[in-house]
Amino acid sequence: ATLSAEAENQSICIWDWTSDSKDPIAMTTDLPKDFQYFCTFNYKPEEFEIATNGKNRVLFWFWEPGSQDFEFYAPALSKDFTEVGSFTQTAFIPGNNQAVSATTTGDIVVWDKSLIVDAQSNEDDRRGIKVVHLSPEGSINTLLVQGDYLVTGSTDGAIRFYDFQFRVAAWFEDLDTKKIMAISFSTLEPRKATEPEELAKLGKDTEKGSFECPDFIVADHQSMIIQLQAPMSEEYDPEKRAGRYLTRGHRSPIFCLATHPTEPLLAIGEKKGLIKIWNYVTKETINKPIIFEKEKKWESPTAMRFTPDGTCLVVGFANGSLKFLSTQEYEDFQKNPVRISDRDRVSPRQIVISSDSKILACRDDQCCVTVAKYDFLGADRSQPEWQFAGRVRSHLLDITAITLGETQDSQGNTVYRLFSVGKDRRLIEYDIERSTESEGLPVLKVYNIEQELYPTACTFYPASVAGEDLVLEMNSDYKMKLWDPNPMTKECKNRRTCLGPTYGGPIARLTTMDIPELDEKYLVYSTEEKVIGLIKMPIDGNPNKTIGLIAHPNGIADICTTTDGKYIFTCGGVTKKKKTTKEITRPNNWR
Repeated sequence: ATLSAEAENQSICIWDWTSDSKDPIAMTTDLPKDFQYFCTFNYKPEEFEIATNGKNRVLFWFWEPGSQDFEFYAPALSKDFTEVGSFTQTAFIPGNNQAVSATTTGDIVVWDKSLIVDAQSNEDDRRGIKVVHLSPEGSINTLLVQGDYLVTGSTDGAIRFYDFQFRVAAWFEDLDTKKIMAISFSTLEPRKATEPEELAKLGKDTEKGSFECPDFIVADHQSMIIQLQAPMSEEYDPEKRAGRYLTRGHRSPIFCLATHPTEPLLAIGEKKGLIKIWNYVTKETINKPIIFEKEKKWESPTAMRFTPDGTCLVVGFANGSLKFLSTQEYEDFQKNPVRISDRDRVSPRQIVISSDSKILACRDDQCCVTVAKYDFLGADRSQPEWQFAGRVRSHLLDITAITLGETQDSQGNTVYRLFSVGKDRRLIEYDIERSTESEGLPVLKVYNIEQELYPTACTFYPASVAGEDLVLEMNSDYKMKLWDPNPMTKECKNRRTCLGPTYGGPIARLTTMDIPELDEKYLVYSTEEKVIGLIKMPIDGNPNKTIGLIAHPNGIADICTTTDGKYIFTCGGVTKKKKTTKEITRPNNWR
């Protein structure tokens, strides 16, 4: 049984999950105005009864197999129950006609059939017969039946077991959790809290036995997951009663990802200022989550990247700051903070780093590109640091991508070239060598590459594939274009135009992926929503050299690959679409 999420015309459906049919076998939209958000079955073989509840009403539904019709009634609460809070969850008590509903005031309302019939109900309808206070502090968020017990999870972080007379049988109150949001029991055999031999030694009744239940896990509102076992309820040491910490999930949308160049590590950045380092081979978090908080406000990471030498994780935050975390302790080792702007709420959107780990560039949501360099600070030659090295507002509309490519000059020296594309239909190259904090980031050349459409992504096309230094651009009409920007001749020639993948919208993110064991090279891409895929190089428009698959139900916030080409990671955090307005003044260099 399912409840729809629509505030209006909410529906309840019955599904045969063993069938391949995509349609429910019964459905109705005849629901009251009180929005229903919880649904459970009465597990009696001879009855098909469902209970749902919203904040103010509990509904009991009846359905006959083969019928499309539902019947329901909503028992009214007595005037004596005026102090009852909002309903949270409902459960049926096995072996009798009772059902119970938990509330935000820590009570349960007991529903049962009564011999007293009033004008508002039928003889077989349940009525609220009593209210029992079970949670000393706060709301009961989780309510379910396990074996011979009614189990509750409360906002005070406690799990309590009651018999069906609502007498407490066991409790777990020393957990390192706060608000309990979910409880899940194992399907294995129950485990006894105390073995019969131990009961005999303690002089207790062995025939009555001790409390027993299967192992179970609980999750709190901060996504912490803890495993608990029945014997823990009898422990004297509070640390042994606290359960076994399993993992901490994601408590807020994921905004950015980054993979370590040499180790099987994935950095995950969440909206609420939290970064996790996860080993994707052992499936374990290697350290405690790194929390960034300033003046009791979260510092949200919006872009991340490991340096190619693997010594540093660069994190850009929504307040315009950059932090450089050592991969040994994951602490900021910068003596002097680096900001991409003196203004707050300037969010980096993409970070690229040179292969020698000495040049960093990022784009932000203010149509600007920033460069930082890893060098000695003035006369201090003891330890190099990352330093702000210039910023420029070069585009009229949003920058959709930047790329940092590596090439060689006539003397064979390594030269880095930085490019950006934006919705203003321009490709811009920057002079990294002359970039300074005082003079800003000089623009080397501006190329108008589109007339009606706009670029959505770009990357530096490998010279080993093309034989020359090219920039690959994707546009909003699914086209892939190879450009040869030449600042000496001030020309940008189009070397090739072909059709790109047409799955799920224009490409929004693009990166190259090298597989050491193979000679072939690939491009990894993601669209704005749902789809990720691969493109085999060289690009020629052949649809058989592309693949796309649905990876997320909604927007894709970030994508990254491992250096060995074995894994692709994506995250589906909240993607905000920002309205842009055209600038009427020429962009200037500013911080």
